[in-house]
Amino acid sequence: MPKEAVIACIVLSALFLLVFGISKEPRSWRRLYQHFFRSGEMPSVNRNKAMDERISVKAGTLAVIILVIDVVVLLGGVGYAAYERYSNYEVEDAAKLEEVKKLSGPRLLQ
Repeated sequence: MPKEAVIACIVLSALFLLVFGISKEPRSWRRLYQHFFRSGEMPSVNRNKAMDERISVKAGTLAVIILVIDVVVLLGGVGYAAYERYSNYEVEDAAKLEEVKKLSGPRLLQ
């Protein structure tokens, strides 16, 4: 598996865990957001609950998207490694395989 794919999988997995954690516990992240960007507003319980729900839904959706991308990169890296391993095999050993087929006769093909 290429090093780039391994690094991308590690970064995407860490990002998935972070975003999934945000979707499971949005209250602390909402409070952090409100502290930095909305410090002058009066707090409202209903608005905070609605904001927590929106954060949870959006973070959950983003976590699923990141997980899908992570799996695609992982499978692509594994497939690319297998392709690289066997692409040279076909070119170099094609003549040897034909020679073995000629020497062994029809028994090997059946």
